[in-house]
Amino acid sequence: MDLDRIFDHALAADWSPKTRAIYRDFSERLMQRDALTVKVGKGGLSYYKTTAGGPIFVCHFNAEPRGGNADLGFADFRRDTLERVLDFPMMLADLQAALGPEITIKPGNIWYSFHFPLARRAEIADALRAQIISQIAA
Repeated sequence: MDLDRIFDHALAADWSPKTRAIYRDFSERLMQRDALTVKVGKGGLSYYKTTAGGPIFVCHFNAEPRGGNADLGFADFRRDTLERVLDFPMMLADLQAALGPEITIKPGNIWYSFHFPLARRAEIADALRAQIISQIAA
């Protein structure tokens, strides 16, 4: 994926240079071994892995989820999508273990989400790549 094309998107035009750098760092780390499709939205970037059965939504990342808290990141994923291609309870336990006890994955009916210090974005991207992306068969 050519990340420069993502940053040419109209919604990305409002991002500060710092926010652009955070999105680039996170995306490059997340996609080290997998070419993911990335969609730009008002709330950040969504990542999809292409499989023989079609694209699978793997996660979403927002570098600015709350005004006034510039050091906070947000990530989420969908249970209904991932449980079709992964052992969801095992993935969830492994991801929580990788994130550590200071980051809590909040379950919902469909969406699972967590906030984290942006300083840990590389570690978070690594955990999402290892526990979700690399576990989905292409």
